Amino acid sequence: MTEKSSLILVGISHHRTPIEIRERLFIPENSLLDSLKKLHTSNSLEECLILSTCNRVEVYASTLSYEKCVSAIHDFFVEVQNIDPGVLKKHLYVLRDDKVIDHLFKVSGSLDSMVIGEPQILGQVRNSFKIASENQFLGKNLLSLFSSAFRVAKKIREQTKIGSDPISVSSVALDLAKKIFRTFEDRTVLLVGSGEMAESAMQHIISQKPKNILVANRTYAHAQALASKYSGWAVDFENLKDEMSEADIILTSTSSPGFIIDSFMVKESLEVRKDRPMLFLDIAVPRNIDPLVNEIENVFLFDVDDLQKIASDNMKGREEESLEAKSIVEKEVRSFLNSRIVEDSSDILIEIRKLAEIIRREEVK
Repeated sequence: MTEKSSLILVGISHHRTPIEIRERLFIPENSLLDSLKKLHTSNSLEECLILSTCNRVEVYASTLSYEKCVSAIHDFFVEVQNIDPGVLKKHLYVLRDDKVIDHLFKVSGSLDSMVIGEPQILGQVRNSFKIASENQFLGKNLLSLFSSAFRVAKKIREQTKIGSDPISVSSVALDLAKKIFRTFEDRTVLLVGSGEMAESAMQHIISQKPKNILVANRTYAHAQALASKYSGWAVDFENLKDEMSEADIILTSTSSPGFIIDSFMVKESLEVRKDRPMLFLDIAVPRNIDPLVNEIENVFLFDVDDLQKIASDNMKGREEESLEAKSIVEKEVRSFLNSRIVEDSSDILIEIRKLAEIIRREEVK
């Protein structure tokens, strides 16, 4: 008989892992393929996919050898991501079979996000799926699992209000800025970065009608494109320290692997501003701003974990929609497990027929 494969998930997330650990394990999109290749060198992983976002780094796999598979993924994090095994052990979780299905359905449906109902996660899951499938790291088990997850996410969006009036990390960040400054009308906002998160933030920023919007990016043309789209001004990334002195609110969302703003830069900007307050909103993982900046007087710094606490308070009115969505997930998990049982039964029947045919041929001989 054919041995049955297990679904495995090994990872870390915002629920139990602080940002200083998550950013060390974060795998940028341009490194996902190389990481998949390194993982797949272990014969214990028949299929694999990596989901790496601001909130989580998770490896999904299909395997015939549970222990070897978990060990291989653990070693990948330790050796490739260069993290101490003792530190990793405190934060790593391992799920198997039905728990993997339940978890992925909730992740894709934005029920396990830092901000419940945020729309970005499904696109991130789809992108990870695309990279893994196009490079032949997926087989029938993970293909079936993720296809079902996308269908469940669509059903949650259609049948509940979980995604209505969507809240995102950037919208929470701007809500926080409003509480500190009350109005943006006499404020200058500096947006550092020009990717998807930056554009999402920009859409919230312009709704507040700030006095000036500045955009900085390592590639000036990208900053120019985003700024012109929203009637802002592109500024030179190389002169970021000088541009910061003009800004009351600085929001960073670049993919830089290290800090792009440090205490020295902020102190110099404050001198030019004659100590007028500055608010820094760092929505990037890895973080763009040195946390020591928060120790400077007249400076307020918030990272994604700080924003999670604020978002949790804002989500108290969504319990009913969340419960309804979780009910959908429970039904869909049962349905998926039943379909696997039917499929396994079909495989067993095929094996029995093959065995019977071998016996028949031997008897005929």
